[in-house]
Amino acid sequence: MHSLIALTPWLQAVAPSHAIGSVAWWQGVARAGTPLRRASTEAGLQELLFLWRRPAAEAPPQAVCIDVDGHTPHPTQGAAFMQSLAGTDVWLWATQLPRDWLGSYAFLPVPAQWPSFPDSAPARRDWWMRTSQTFSQSDPGSPLPAAADGWGRPRAVLRPEEGGPSAPPDSESAGLSHGWTWTSEWLGTQRSAWLHQTRPSIPARSELATRPWVLLLDGQAWAGSLQLFPLLDRWTTQGLLPAADYLAVDARDPESRQQELGCRPRFWQALHEELWPEALRLAGRSQEPCCQSPCLVAGQSLGGLAATYAALHWPDRYRAVLSQSGSFWWPDLQQDSPRYAWLLQQVRSGLGQRQRLHAMFQYGERDPEDMQALSLQMAASLQVRTAIPGAVRAQQVRGGHDWVCWREALLPGLAALLPGLHERTLHAH
Repeated sequence: MHSLIALTPWLQAVAPSHAIGSVAWWQGVARAGTPLRRASTEAGLQELLFLWRRPAAEAPPQAVCIDVDGHTPHPTQGAAFMQSLAGTDVWLWATQLPRDWLGSYAFLPVPAQWPSFPDSAPARRDWWMRTSQTFSQSDPGSPLPAAADGWGRPRAVLRPEEGGPSAPPDSESAGLSHGWTWTSEWLGTQRSAWLHQTRPSIPARSELATRPWVLLLDGQAWAGSLQLFPLLDRWTTQGLLPAADYLAVDARDPESRQQELGCRPRFWQALHEELWPEALRLAGRSQEPCCQSPCLVAGQSLGGLAATYAALHWPDRYRAVLSQSGSFWWPDLQQDSPRYAWLLQQVRSGLGQRQRLHAMFQYGERDPEDMQALSLQMAASLQVRTAIPGAVRAQQVRGGHDWVCWREALLPGLAALLPGLHERTLHAH
């Protein structure tokens, strides 16, 4: 932890003629943008100073946690706490990160009446989940647009200074979007679904049949705060992606997600029987047999597991799969358990043999080592069993287990898998 004395010159440099924590000083912080950055004495690194301002009308918190995804401790191991500058409303935390760091972060101001950080690992995880759900904040001083995690909890974005989010598309390149509520008799649930068609206007019917489908799990993230649809429009109008129809499906809540994306056939049967026909109708493609519409399925973490499961069990529907940081340990994290990595065991026993599957298994450079290893093993096991040499690959990408990183890698992954998907489907039939 950096000492407050050592950080004082850095803080004073923001507004040299004003007291740290004064209104004028905070105005200087706003002009500079947060976190503050400066060069490190170590090659390839930068120093960052994160700042949080206590609201004047609120009582002082018992603590302010900072969560820099992939850098601060995992919740079961500990927490990173910001320091309070006595006599001011300034809370701060300094660290070093690689200059090309990409990821998200959030502040968690913990009120005095909230339970304090527990000692045991299971209790810490529960405390962290409840605390982040209730108190997670983005960084109002960041010059970059705010993001969120998969459940809409606010987060700020860290990216290289020379980088930046893609500009929103102009109105002429914007695609067509539909949102509706899927009421499932199979599952006894209701959830949101979205259809996004990347095209400036509805194409002729003769063109529709050649457009690939992309099924996006965790649709609440992609259609919501991560704002994927404008990025898809931009990449499509720039010729980086073929025009496609994107179907995004809400995961409802963490408990439902854990059940439905854990290799549950009934979820997929409900999707095929109930949701796909409505999506085809909205897309103007209701005359197409569902199983002949070329489709790529994409998912993240547990969704990466589910996407792979679907592609292996319904190969006539899903001709390509993009798994990002797939949770292939499911259903048991203990490596000595006979249930550890169940789907990988199924593949090694023959599942996927001679299928014409195209797949990309992305894993983040900051993902847990066991998750990286399992993605590599899944890719290698499928490659030797599929009917097309070189059609399955693993790819290390920048970042970690973070929605901001997945968004960054999703678009190139789609660009690698979507071209030729329609032709490959025709050949398979």
